[in-house]
Amino acid sequence: QSDLNEVRNSLTAHYKQMADITLTGTWNQIVGTFSGGYDGNGYTISNLTISNFGNSNYIGLFSVLQGTSSSARAYVRNLKLENVNISTDRSAGAVVGLTSTYSDITNVEVDGVTISGGHYWIGGLTALVEGNSTAGRSTVTNVIVKNANLSSTNSTKYIGAVAGELRWAQVRYAWGYSNTASQGYSFTQVFDANCTFISVGGGYKTTFLTGTQTTNRYVITLSNPTATSTYTTSKTG
Repeated sequence: QSDLNEVRNSLTAHYKQMADITLTGTWNQIVGTFSGGYDGNGYTISNLTISNFGNSNYIGLFSVLQGTSSSARAYVRNLKLENVNISTDRSAGAVVGLTSTYSDITNVEVDGVTISGGHYWIGGLTALVEGNSTAGRSTVTNVIVKNANLSSTNSTKYIGAVAGELRWAQVRYAWGYSNTASQGYSFTQVFDANCTFISVGGGYKTTFLTGTQTTNRYVITLSNPTATSTYTTSKTG
């Protein structure tokens, strides 16, 4: 736990986890923009509990993930989180609050996440994935969220088992399982036509969404996430 705590002291460095970590007590999230890299190295962080979040609008193990260029991307990879509990009135995800430009989340599993009282965006993995161009696109690759219990007190909210909302995002091989039927979406809103998806099994299917930001919103559902799963889309609004 003390080693993980050291990450907050240098948000531009690159780290590799060398053993499983079991947290005790309430975790003070890593506030600020993390522009380095965190490699879980196949290990697990257990019992992440957050209720102290300072002045950040985005809550998670990392508050904000954002690289500086296409050659200096920020990342979280090869990591498993178990038994995550977040109580907040702000946007939240287990691993990252805001996944911003030039950022990658790869080979990450979340098993057991409860987020209660959250604000606008709520995701089992990350609240919001937001790029700004093809080069600055954020990616989510080979991730799975299981046993998600997510809620928000905000009347306008986007809750997804993986992420609440996507903008300029590339998503490949992502699965989300919610324990609540009404939250049975991997991603609740895709805000623009610049997001791409690949789901793989016996084959693959790539869906390019069309429409405008102001009038077309898409709900992404994943039916029976198995080896033969494909994405389906439906337009709302």
